[in-house]
Amino acid sequence: MNNNLLITIHKVRTQISVYGTNIHDRRIQINNVKMTGNNKPEWEQVKENYSKYLEESKGGTGISIGEVDTGYPLRDAILQDMSVSVMRPQTARDCLITGNNEMPRMDELPPDMLVKISAEMSNILQVAITQDHLDLWECTYNLLENNSGGDDEFISADIWFNMQKLFDLVLCSSSSVGNTRKEKVLSQTDFIAGYLAYPILEGLLKRLCSNDLMEDGTVKTSGKVYNLSDGSYYDSDDSCNSLTDILYHFETEIADEALSGELERHREYIAKFGGDNVNQNSAYGLIYRWRNSIVHGQNQADVQYGISLNIICMIVWHYFDANKRIAGDWSA
Repeated sequence: MNNNLLITIHKVRTQISVYGTNIHDRRIQINNVKMTGNNKPEWEQVKENYSKYLEESKGGTGISIGEVDTGYPLRDAILQDMSVSVMRPQTARDCLITGNNEMPRMDELPPDMLVKISAEMSNILQVAITQDHLDLWECTYNLLENNSGGDDEFISADIWFNMQKLFDLVLCSSSSVGNTRKEKVLSQTDFIAGYLAYPILEGLLKRLCSNDLMEDGTVKTSGKVYNLSDGSYYDSDDSCNSLTDILYHFETEIADEALSGELERHREYIAKFGGDNVNQNSAYGLIYRWRNSIVHGQNQADVQYGISLNIICMIVWHYFDANKRIAGDWSA
């Protein structure tokens, strides 16, 4: 990669907007109107609409997965470790941002709201991957495409590159089925994304926890990372490769108050995919179990990557927003 072409995030002085009627046909345009974070009424409406979406979708998709029936098909699939074709039922579409003409488009929302919406995407993932998921992921992809990582950025160049490949996969059509190798790959994009999402999330977190962790997970001499499994701190030079511990460390020790609060709220939604034995406090352990299952070739639903992807989106938009505010590009 030519370093002269790198555009560091904190130097960007424009809002990125994505326009178009079809998510796969959208193109970047530059909007010089500055965004503000004063969107509390809009956020309350968005959150209310997503709650309504869950209420109206429960049992209304006409889809049953296995013996467990919570009324939410993707939640049922994950609870039973079943592999499913990703479904996109058309229930309660008017509750989504993309189906409500009175709401701004996803690309028109400010970064601080996109941080909050990233958590909501995991909540409504119980039903399906919706157009709102795709719109959020596309907005994040376009942000990454127009801002690259570097040594002085919160995203390193290699993580930035890998993230783009992950978003390419999840935004690629998975409805193409045929005999050619290309068509077979396209029909398995969700499955492949599952293998990419966890190491990319882990790499991003280690980058942000670089005061305590090296990129290979080694705890630095001055590092202080808590080991949840044995209730003690890792010794320096120990290896911390537990995604549970890294997520916990990032939320409690690295993230600022605003992001930490959103991550905590996100854990409440993640826990819904774990059954009666998982609560908000043990939600990160669920992600760790999913990661180990897929690494060791065990069957699992093909949608868990969405949870990790939503955490990635949350972090990217939060740090982009924070850097823009520091640079004075928009007011709080």
